[in-house]
Amino acid sequence: MLTWKKPSLSDKALFESFLCFDERESYETSFATRYIWRNYTALEFAVHDHMLIMINHKKGRGSYYQMPCGYKKENIPQIIEYLQQQRPTDYLFGEVDEYFALDVKEQMGDRVELITDRADDEYIYSVEELIQLAGRRFHNKRNHWNAFQRLYSFETKSIDSQEVHDQCLALLREWFCNKGLCDEELQAEQAAISETLNNLKALRLESMALYVDNKVVGFTIGERLTPKMAIIHFEKADASIRGAYNYLNQHFLETHFSDMEFVNRQEDAGDPGLRKAKTDYNPIKMLKKYYIRWKQ
Repeated sequence: MLTWKKPSLSDKALFESFLCFDERESYETSFATRYIWRNYTALEFAVHDHMLIMINHKKGRGSYYQMPCGYKKENIPQIIEYLQQQRPTDYLFGEVDEYFALDVKEQMGDRVELITDRADDEYIYSVEELIQLAGRRFHNKRNHWNAFQRLYSFETKSIDSQEVHDQCLALLREWFCNKGLCDEELQAEQAAISETLNNLKALRLESMALYVDNKVVGFTIGERLTPKMAIIHFEKADASIRGAYNYLNQHFLETHFSDMEFVNRQEDAGDPGLRKAKTDYNPIKMLKKYYIRWKQ
Protein backbone atom coordinates (compact mmCIF):
# COMPACT_ATOMS: atom_id res chain seq x y z
CA MET A 1 0.00 0.00 0.00
CA LEU A 2 1.37 3.39 -1.01
CA THR A 3 1.72 6.10 1.62
CA TRP A 4 0.48 9.35 0.13
CA LYS A 5 1.31 12.88 1.26
CA LYS A 6 0.94 16.44 0.05
CA PRO A 7 4.20 18.15 -0.97
CA SER A 8 5.83 20.71 1.31
CA LEU A 9 8.86 22.92 0.85
CA SER A 10 10.92 20.33 2.73
CA ASP A 11 10.28 17.88 -0.13
CA LYS A 12 12.12 20.03 -2.69
CA ALA A 13 15.35 18.00 -2.60
CA LEU A 14 13.43 14.72 -2.89
CA PHE A 15 11.45 15.89 -5.91
CA GLU A 16 14.50 17.30 -7.63
CA SER A 17 16.43 14.05 -7.15
CA PHE A 18 13.83 12.52 -9.51
CA LEU A 19 12.90 15.51 -11.69
CA CYS A 20 16.32 16.95 -12.52
CA PHE A 21 17.40 15.65 -15.92
CA ASP A 22 18.89 17.88 -18.61
CA GLU A 23 16.52 16.77 -21.40
CA ARG A 24 13.37 18.02 -19.66
CA GLU A 25 11.52 20.88 -21.33
CA SER A 26 8.11 21.08 -19.64
CA TYR A 27 7.44 23.48 -16.80
CA GLU A 28 5.55 20.55 -15.23
CA THR A 29 8.96 19.08 -14.30
CA SER A 30 9.76 21.98 -11.97
CA PHE A 31 9.29 21.41 -8.25
CA ALA A 32 8.15 25.04 -7.97
CA THR A 33 5.33 24.31 -10.43
CA ARG A 34 4.29 21.22 -8.50
CA TYR A 35 4.39 23.04 -5.20
CA ILE A 36 2.63 26.30 -6.02
CA TRP A 37 -0.22 24.56 -7.90
CA ARG A 38 -0.53 21.65 -5.43
CA ASN A 39 -3.89 22.76 -4.03
CA TYR A 40 -5.50 23.43 -7.41
CA THR A 41 -4.36 20.06 -8.76
CA ALA A 42 -4.94 18.19 -5.47
CA LEU A 43 -1.41 16.84 -5.81
CA GLU A 44 -0.29 13.94 -3.65
CA PHE A 45 2.86 11.89 -4.00
CA ALA A 46 4.51 8.69 -2.84
CA VAL A 47 7.84 6.97 -3.43
CA HIS A 48 7.68 3.35 -4.55
CA ASP A 49 10.25 1.01 -6.08
CA HIS A 50 12.71 3.87 -6.76
CA MET A 51 10.00 5.92 -8.49
CA LEU A 52 8.32 9.22 -7.61
CA ILE A 53 4.58 8.64 -8.04
CA MET A 54 2.30 11.69 -8.31
CA ILE A 55 -1.48 11.77 -8.57
CA ASN A 56 -3.58 14.80 -9.52
CA HIS A 57 -7.23 15.71 -9.76
CA LYS A 58 -8.45 18.67 -11.79
CA LYS A 59 -12.00 19.90 -12.14
CA GLY A 60 -13.18 19.13 -15.67
CA ARG A 61 -10.41 16.57 -16.19
CA GLY A 62 -10.78 14.12 -13.34
CA SER A 63 -7.99 12.14 -11.73
CA TYR A 64 -4.74 10.96 -13.31
CA TYR A 65 -1.18 9.95 -12.50
CA GLN A 66 1.78 11.96 -13.69
CA MET A 67 4.70 10.24 -15.37
CA PRO A 68 6.29 7.97 -12.72
CA CYS A 69 9.74 9.56 -12.42
CA GLY A 70 12.41 6.86 -12.52
CA TYR A 71 10.29 4.36 -14.48
CA LYS A 72 11.72 1.68 -16.75
CA LYS A 73 9.96 1.34 -20.08
CA GLU A 74 9.68 -2.42 -19.93
CA ASN A 75 7.89 -2.17 -16.55
CA ILE A 76 5.10 0.15 -17.73
CA PRO A 77 2.39 -2.57 -17.89
CA GLN A 78 3.17 -3.66 -14.32
CA ILE A 79 3.32 -0.02 -13.14
CA ILE A 80 -0.12 0.70 -14.61
CA GLU A 81 -1.60 -2.43 -13.03
CA TYR A 82 -0.12 -1.59 -9.63
CA LEU A 83 -1.21 2.06 -9.66
CA GLN A 84 -4.76 1.25 -10.73
CA GLN A 85 -4.98 -1.28 -7.91
CA GLN A 86 -3.81 1.37 -5.47
CA ARG A 87 -6.05 4.22 -6.60
CA PRO A 88 -8.11 3.88 -9.81
CA THR A 89 -8.11 7.07 -11.89
CA ASP A 90 -10.13 8.58 -14.73
CA TYR A 91 -7.01 8.68 -16.91
CA LEU A 92 -4.07 6.34 -16.57
CA PHE A 93 -1.72 9.30 -16.96
CA GLY A 94 -2.08 13.01 -17.63
CA GLU A 95 0.05 16.02 -18.63
CA VAL A 96 2.88 13.76 -19.81
CA ASP A 97 5.38 14.52 -22.56
CA GLU A 98 5.58 12.77 -25.92
CA TYR A 99 8.51 10.57 -24.92
CA PHE A 100 6.62 8.94 -22.08
CA ALA A 101 3.37 8.81 -24.07
CA LEU A 102 5.11 6.89 -26.85
CA ASP A 103 6.73 4.54 -24.33
CA VAL A 104 3.29 3.75 -22.93
CA LYS A 105 1.89 3.24 -26.43
CA GLU A 106 4.78 0.95 -27.35
CA GLN A 107 4.22 -1.22 -24.27
CA MET A 108 0.42 -1.16 -24.18
CA GLY A 109 -0.42 -1.05 -27.89
CA ASP A 110 -4.06 -0.64 -28.90
CA ARG A 111 -5.28 -1.07 -25.33
CA VAL A 112 -4.68 2.64 -24.70
CA GLU A 113 -5.31 5.89 -26.55
CA LEU A 114 -3.34 9.13 -26.45
CA ILE A 115 -5.32 12.37 -26.18
CA THR A 116 -3.99 15.87 -26.85
CA ASP A 117 -5.55 19.29 -26.43
CA ARG A 118 -4.13 22.37 -28.16
CA ALA A 119 -4.92 24.37 -25.02
CA ASP A 120 -2.35 22.31 -23.08
CA ASP A 121 0.56 22.78 -25.50
CA GLU A 122 3.48 24.70 -24.00
CA TYR A 123 5.14 27.57 -25.86
CA ILE A 124 8.93 27.33 -26.23
CA TYR A 125 10.88 30.39 -27.46
CA SER A 126 14.42 31.34 -28.32
CA VAL A 127 15.80 33.48 -25.49
CA GLU A 128 18.04 35.34 -27.92
CA GLU A 129 15.09 36.23 -30.15
CA LEU A 130 13.00 37.53 -27.26
CA ILE A 131 15.91 39.66 -26.04
CA GLN A 132 16.86 41.06 -29.44
CA LEU A 133 13.32 41.49 -30.84
CA ALA A 134 14.96 41.81 -34.26
CA GLY A 135 13.41 41.58 -37.71
CA ARG A 136 9.94 41.95 -39.17
CA ARG A 137 8.45 39.16 -37.06
CA PHE A 138 9.03 41.21 -33.90
CA HIS A 139 8.38 44.66 -35.39
CA ASN A 140 5.19 45.28 -33.40
CA LYS A 141 6.71 44.03 -30.12
CA ARG A 142 9.77 46.21 -30.68
CA ASN A 143 7.57 49.25 -31.25
CA HIS A 144 5.77 48.73 -27.93
CA TRP A 145 9.11 48.12 -26.17
CA ASN A 146 10.52 51.37 -27.59
CA ALA A 147 7.34 53.28 -26.75
CA PHE A 148 7.51 52.19 -23.13
CA GLN A 149 11.06 53.51 -22.77
CA ARG A 150 10.16 56.74 -24.52
CA LEU A 151 6.93 57.49 -22.64
CA TYR A 152 7.71 56.59 -19.04
CA SER A 153 10.13 57.18 -16.22
CA PHE A 154 10.80 53.65 -15.00
CA GLU A 155 13.07 51.34 -13.06
CA THR A 156 13.20 47.66 -12.11
CA LYS A 157 13.94 45.94 -8.80
CA SER A 158 14.22 42.38 -7.59
CA ILE A 159 11.40 41.34 -5.29
CA ASP A 160 13.76 40.90 -2.36
CA SER A 161 12.41 43.31 0.24
CA GLN A 162 9.14 43.42 2.16
CA GLU A 163 8.28 46.77 0.60
CA VAL A 164 8.59 45.52 -2.99
CA HIS A 165 6.83 42.27 -2.04
CA ASP A 166 3.85 44.17 -0.59
CA GLN A 167 3.65 46.48 -3.60
CA CYS A 168 3.55 43.47 -5.94
CA LEU A 169 0.77 41.90 -3.88
CA ALA A 170 -1.18 45.17 -4.11
CA LEU A 171 -0.81 45.13 -7.92
CA LEU A 172 -1.84 41.48 -7.95
CA ARG A 173 -5.04 42.21 -6.02
CA GLU A 174 -5.82 45.09 -8.38
CA TRP A 175 -5.15 42.94 -11.45
CA PHE A 176 -7.49 40.18 -10.30
CA CYS A 177 -10.10 42.66 -9.12
CA ASN A 178 -10.22 44.10 -12.64
CA LYS A 179 -10.52 40.59 -14.08
CA GLY A 180 -13.29 39.54 -11.70
CA LEU A 181 -12.72 36.34 -9.78
CA CYS A 182 -15.56 34.37 -11.37
CA ASP A 183 -13.26 31.68 -12.78
CA GLU A 184 -11.95 28.94 -10.49
CA GLU A 185 -8.59 28.80 -12.25
CA LEU A 186 -8.15 32.58 -11.86
CA GLN A 187 -8.80 32.22 -8.14
CA ALA A 188 -6.27 29.39 -7.98
CA GLU A 189 -3.75 31.50 -9.90
CA GLN A 190 -4.09 34.39 -7.46
CA ALA A 191 -3.47 32.04 -4.55
CA ALA A 192 -0.52 30.43 -6.34
CA ILE A 193 1.13 33.78 -7.13
CA SER A 194 0.65 35.05 -3.58
CA GLU A 195 2.30 31.93 -2.20
CA THR A 196 5.11 32.14 -4.75
CA LEU A 197 5.87 35.73 -3.75
CA ASN A 198 6.08 34.54 -0.15
CA ASN A 199 8.53 31.75 -1.01
CA LEU A 200 10.85 33.16 -3.70
CA LYS A 201 14.03 32.33 -1.81
CA ALA A 202 12.94 28.87 -0.67
CA LEU A 203 11.98 27.95 -4.24
CA ARG A 204 15.13 29.61 -5.66
CA LEU A 205 13.24 31.74 -8.15
CA GLU A 206 14.29 34.89 -10.00
CA SER A 207 12.01 37.92 -9.84
CA MET A 208 11.62 41.45 -11.14
CA ALA A 209 9.23 44.29 -10.34
CA LEU A 210 8.69 47.09 -12.85
CA TYR A 211 8.08 50.64 -11.57
CA VAL A 212 6.68 53.64 -13.43
CA ASP A 213 6.78 56.94 -11.54
CA ASN A 214 7.70 55.04 -8.37
CA LYS A 215 4.66 52.73 -8.56
CA VAL A 216 4.76 49.00 -9.33
CA VAL A 217 3.08 48.42 -12.68
CA GLY A 218 4.25 44.86 -13.31
CA PHE A 219 6.24 41.92 -12.03
CA THR A 220 7.49 38.60 -13.28
CA ILE A 221 8.86 35.40 -11.74
CA GLY A 222 10.92 32.67 -13.39
CA GLU A 223 13.59 30.04 -12.85
CA ARG A 224 16.32 28.00 -14.51
CA LEU A 225 14.89 24.57 -15.27
CA THR A 226 18.01 23.12 -16.93
CA PRO A 227 21.31 24.56 -18.21
CA LYS A 228 19.45 25.44 -21.43
CA MET A 229 15.81 26.02 -20.44
CA ALA A 230 14.26 28.82 -18.40
CA ILE A 231 10.63 29.00 -17.25
CA ILE A 232 8.43 32.02 -16.77
CA HIS A 233 6.04 31.09 -13.98
CA PHE A 234 4.09 34.34 -13.77
CA GLU A 235 3.99 37.71 -15.52
CA LYS A 236 1.50 40.42 -14.58
CA ALA A 237 1.37 44.06 -15.60
CA ASP A 238 -0.95 47.02 -15.87
CA ALA A 239 -2.25 46.71 -19.44
CA SER A 240 -3.00 50.44 -19.55
CA ILE A 241 0.77 51.13 -19.50
CA ARG A 242 1.79 50.80 -23.11
CA GLY A 243 4.65 48.36 -23.56
CA ALA A 244 4.83 47.30 -19.90
CA TYR A 245 4.46 43.63 -20.72
CA ASN A 246 6.88 43.90 -23.64
CA TYR A 247 9.57 45.62 -21.60
CA LEU A 248 9.16 43.27 -18.62
CA ASN A 249 9.38 40.20 -20.86
CA GLN A 250 12.51 41.39 -22.66
CA HIS A 251 14.38 42.94 -19.74
CA PHE A 252 13.77 40.02 -17.36
CA LEU A 253 15.27 37.57 -19.86
CA GLU A 254 18.17 39.90 -20.60
CA THR A 255 18.92 40.41 -16.90
CA HIS A 256 18.57 36.86 -15.59
CA PHE A 257 18.54 34.37 -18.47
CA SER A 258 20.69 35.78 -21.30
CA ASP A 259 22.96 32.72 -21.08
CA MET A 260 20.05 30.34 -21.69
CA GLU A 261 18.95 29.02 -25.09
CA PHE A 262 15.24 28.53 -24.55
CA VAL A 263 12.39 29.81 -22.41
CA ASN A 264 9.13 28.00 -21.66
CA ARG A 265 6.20 30.39 -21.23
CA GLN A 266 3.64 27.66 -20.50
CA GLU A 267 0.31 27.01 -22.24
CA ASP A 268 -2.55 29.34 -23.20
CA ALA A 269 -5.30 27.28 -21.47
CA GLY A 270 -7.52 27.85 -24.51
CA ASP A 271 -7.86 31.59 -23.87
CA PRO A 272 -8.07 33.34 -27.30
CA GLY A 273 -6.37 36.54 -26.13
CA LEU A 274 -3.56 34.69 -24.42
CA ARG A 275 -3.12 32.44 -27.44
CA LYS A 276 -2.71 35.43 -29.73
CA ALA A 277 -0.27 37.11 -27.34
CA LYS A 278 1.87 33.98 -27.05
CA THR A 279 1.72 33.20 -30.78
CA ASP A 280 2.71 36.77 -31.67
CA TYR A 281 6.04 36.19 -29.89
CA ASN A 282 6.89 33.52 -32.49
CA PRO A 283 7.47 30.29 -30.55
CA ILE A 284 10.08 27.99 -32.06
CA LYS A 285 8.37 24.90 -30.69
CA MET A 286 5.02 23.81 -29.28
CA LEU A 287 5.52 21.15 -26.61
CA LYS A 288 2.62 18.70 -26.67
CA LYS A 289 1.25 17.11 -23.51
CA TYR A 290 -0.80 13.96 -23.44
CA TYR A 291 -3.53 12.29 -21.45
CA ILE A 292 -3.61 8.51 -21.67
CA ARG A 293 -6.61 6.28 -20.99
CA TRP A 294 -7.89 2.83 -21.76
CA LYS A 295 -9.22 2.74 -25.31
CA GLN A 296 -12.96 3.36 -25.34
